[in-house]
Amino acid sequence: MARQENRRLAPDGRPRVLAQDTLRLARAGAAVTAELARRVRRYAWPSTAGRPNRGYLRDRLVALPLLAVVAFGALGWAYAGARGDSAYLRDRAAPALVDLADARASLLIAQGEAERNLDEGRAAELSGLSDRYRTRIARATQSLNQVTRSGALTVAEEQELRVVSALVVDYTSRIGRAQGHAGDPGACATPNSPTPC
Repeated sequence: MARQENRRLAPDGRPRVLAQDTLRLARAGAAVTAELARRVRRYAWPSTAGRPNRGYLRDRLVALPLLAVVAFGALGWAYAGARGDSAYLRDRAAPALVDLADARASLLIAQGEAERNLDEGRAAELSGLSDRYRTRIARATQSLNQVTRSGALTVAEEQELRVVSALVVDYTSRIGRAQGHAGDPGACATPNSPTPC
C-alpha cells in the first residue's frame, strides 16, 4: 500500500518522482546557463572600478590568443568543408549532370530522327533507320551508364536511372517493331493484330 502511495501520478499522467526530477534538472540547467552568461558578460565588459590595469591586461593576454585559436580552428573547419563540397561538385556531380543532359538531348534527337524516318518510309529500306538515330541512341545509353558509374547518385537515384535505362532499351525495341511494320501501313490498323505497334 505504501508503495502505491509513493507512485501517485502527476497531473500530466507521469509518475510524480519523474516529474520532480525533470523539474530539478531544468532548474539546475537554468542556473548553470545564467551563471555562465553572467561570467561571460563580466569578462567581455568588465568594470574598470577597482581593477588595476596590470590584471586586466594579463587576462586579455591569455584570452586573445585563445580566442584567435578558436576562430582559426572554426575557419579551418569551414574551409575544409567547403573544399570537400567543391571537390564533390567538380569531380562527381557536374560530370553526372552533363551526362544526363547529353542523354536527354540525344534521346530527343533520336526520337525526331525515328519519327522522320518512319514518316518518310525510309525505315523499310534495307539500311533501316538513319545512322544519326543509331548514333544518338548509343550515345544516350553510354551517357546513362557513365552517370551510373560516376558515384554521384544515391541508391534510390541509381535505381531510378536503371529504370530509365531499361525504358530506353524498351523504346529501341518498339522503334524496331515500328520499323518492321513501316512498309505495311495496314498492319497496325487491324484491331486483332498479332504484334502490337
